[in-house]
Amino acid sequence: MTRDKLVEMMVRRQYLKKGVNLPPHFWNLPDYKRDYRREVMLAAKLYRAYSEEAITNVMERETWCFSLAAKKLANMIEIEERRLALVAKQLEIKEENKTTIIPTGNDFRRKSKKDFRDG
Repeated sequence: MTRDKLVEMMVRRQYLKKGVNLPPHFWNLPDYKRDYRREVMLAAKLYRAYSEEAITNVMERETWCFSLAAKKLANMIEIEERRLALVAKQLEIKEENKTTIIPTGNDFRRKSKKDFRDG
C-alpha cells in the first residue's frame, strides 16, 4: 500500500467513526485538509523508519487504529518487521535445502536382471 493510500484510509477511518462519508478528492477541501496533512507527515515518519510491507500488514489487520499517531503503532510495526524477517530467513533456508543435492549409495547401483525384463 502506498503512502497516499494509507493516509487516505486513515482519514476515512477517522471520519467514518464520526459517521461522515468523505467525498472523492476530500484532501482538497478545507474541512479535511488539515487532518490529511497531519496524517501525511506521520506516514512519512513511519515510512522512513519501517518497511512498507510491515506498515501495510499492521494497518490492514488493526482496524481499531484511527490515526498514525497511535502510541502502540510503532511497537506493533517493529514486531511485524521482525516477523517478516524471520519468515524471509525461513524461506531462504528452505530454498538452500532444495538446491543442495546429497548423493546416496543407490545413485550408482548396478542394474539387476529385473530392470531389463518386460513385465
